[in-house]
Amino acid sequence: MTEPGKRIRIAVAGLGIIPRTVHLPLLQRRDDLFDVVALCDLSPTRVTELGGRYGVEDGRRYTDAAAMLADGGYDAVLLATSGSHGDLAAQALRAGLPVPCENPPPYT
Repeated sequence: MTEPGKRIRIAVAGLGIIPRTVHLPLLQRRDDLFDVVALCDLSPTRVTELGGRYGVEDGRRYTDAAAMLADGGYDAVLLATSGSHGDLAAQALRAGLPVPCENPPPYT
């Protein structure tokens, strides 16, 4: 849990249509509560574009979600990757992080 008044640093894995049109704009709109500090997608072009739009540092833009999770430096991870999120969710949960997941459910 973060301290009162402290922004929650969030990493987002999977930058498909829903994260691009719903999640990221909402996180940006509530920049009093959230700071998007890492992004990941299989598309380097998409990571570069959205990293620039949301102010994510070059070194915190990934094409490998497991690498992003291993690097840490955030308080929560939003998983919106295609297919099962099971392995990624388990990795983040073992690190003690809250893990909101987009469908499908994180079954392995």
